[in-house]
Amino acid sequence: MRAIEFPAKMSPEKTIVLPEEIAKEVPVDTELRVMILMKDHDDDRAEEEAWNRLGIEQFFAGYAPEDSMYDNYKKP
Repeated sequence: MRAIEFPAKMSPEKTIVLPEEIAKEVPVDTELRVMILMKDHDDDRAEEEAWNRLGIEQFFAGYAPEDSMYDNYKKP
């Protein structure tokens, strides 16, 4: 089985249209298995929180004990 992924929107007629370049690859009368993944509003918040946590973790992962010499730096 081969998977093809593409973004789509549900039309007012409740249909999803295959992009032309993908439709060319699918022979007529081919049996297809369709999976619909849609974004949940709660996903947005969880994703943003995950990115924020990752940013903080990555920022502090680059901080080494040797960097503490700059914490109390005073201009001459």
